[in-house]
Amino acid sequence: MKLLLLYINFLVCFSALLDEIRKEVVDQALLKLPKRERIDILKMFLAMSNAKEDYLMTDDEIAYFAYKWIGQNIEIDCLGNKFGNSTTLPTTTYKKGKGGEIGISELFNMICVFLNIETSNIFGVKKTFTRNFLILLIYLKLINIHISIDNKYYLLDVTSGIGICSGTNFYKRQKDDYFGIDPELSIRHLFPNDKEWQLLSKPITEDQFSSQAILDEGFFKYFNKITPDIETIKEQTKVTLTLKDPKVEKMYIRDCFEIRNDSVVLVSMGEEIKIINGTCEFTIRPFRSGYAYLEVSDDNNNYYKVLSYGVYLS
Repeated sequence: MKLLLLYINFLVCFSALLDEIRKEVVDQALLKLPKRERIDILKMFLAMSNAKEDYLMTDDEIAYFAYKWIGQNIEIDCLGNKFGNSTTLPTTTYKKGKGGEIGISELFNMICVFLNIETSNIFGVKKTFTRNFLILLIYLKLINIHISIDNKYYLLDVTSGIGICSGTNFYKRQKDDYFGIDPELSIRHLFPNDKEWQLLSKPITEDQFSSQAILDEGFFKYFNKITPDIETIKEQTKVTLTLKDPKVEKMYIRDCFEIRNDSVVLVSMGEEIKIINGTCEFTIRPFRSGYAYLEVSDDNNNYYKVLSYGVYLS
């Protein structure tokens, strides 16, 4: 029953989390902090505590402050992740300026505890791709964090908010999208062991989770439906996307392909697509086994990733 109540609280307050934060105040507080490389972790925590008091930050601003600091100062240890030896210790992650998923998340938790914000880890299944680019479910992985503010609960994915790994290379891509994640987006990547933490009115099964395409923030920005909604394609496939705003008259779309040497190939370059009755169609033409994804733009300039498929050509 307790988790059910938490779920109701989340639905009430989810969309307003970032809207209530004074981002300019948080940015000013971050600028005043000393460089990580110059002081030890305890002195940094004390500096953060002083910033909290000096700028009269609310609890949600403090949580965002910690989230942003991690994104600015810590990297994912992509090489360590690949060979399974990335650090899980928050203190080592702080000292090195990089760590594995658990190390980064535990550092975030440590900061929040010091600043009197309640956090907890959520474990479950994470969707990724194997060497053959078939979908793989990684079990018993740390997949999310929740924070408690005024007895309301929010989901965060601190690691995804930092950037991405491509092979052993790290690419910084700090985003606010993973601070208070839309449950409909989260469930496309992450499946909690406890179904209550799906935070969905109709929780899905693990079989449903493993069989659906991975949707990204661009999908939720522009669309509300995808056909087919499958994890893996084995042949040329026509994708139909239904727009949220039926008044949109023009859109550009391109498909990309990630191959085994971790390079990304743009298969199409901003192709304008027709929109008919609020829907648009696009055909993925896979040329080898890999990891295909679609990106869309309304100006042929700023592209958003929409969805990802594993591609397996027999």
